[in-house]
Amino acid sequence: DRAPASQGSEAEVLKLCALSNRGQGATLAERDDIDAAISRLTASSSGCDSSLLNGDWRLVYASEAVTRSSPFFWAFRKATKSTMQPLPLLPPSLSEALFAITDGIPFASIGRATQTISGMGAEGRGGSLVSSVEVSLRVFDALLPPNVGYVTTSSRLLDMGEG
Repeated sequence: DRAPASQGSEAEVLKLCALSNRGQGATLAERDDIDAAISRLTASSSGCDSSLLNGDWRLVYASEAVTRSSPFFWAFRKATKSTMQPLPLLPPSLSEALFAITDGIPFASIGRATQTISGMGAEGRGGSLVSSVEVSLRVFDALLPPNVGYVTTSSRLLDMGEG
């Protein structure tokens, strides 16, 4: 028995993502390799029954900061696209300035990032997506325990049908 071509492509994507810390440590060339591997995997697919998306998913790759893997941040960036902020030391875009501030929080480390999808494939309705990213603040570990929290957002999904 031969494994489907998509299994080899999936293993390649997972390997490249693991070697680059979910893409966060990837060089431009490595990002291109990951994008190409994802394209090959997508091309090997014969389509998808949207109900197969239901379940708990762990983030293995993000093309930008892991904390922005939620659709909320995409929508925030899009909604504030033309809003500029006045401070000269930060990026001119309001969303990028806020992202620069949160990315600069000292002693922060990012842990597990997950998304839970439910309700897809049900006749006549969409589903929901809950994104959760673990964030730890660690200062003087010998004296204080780490402060662990989660950035959690929820979204409604629409099933656009096949094709």
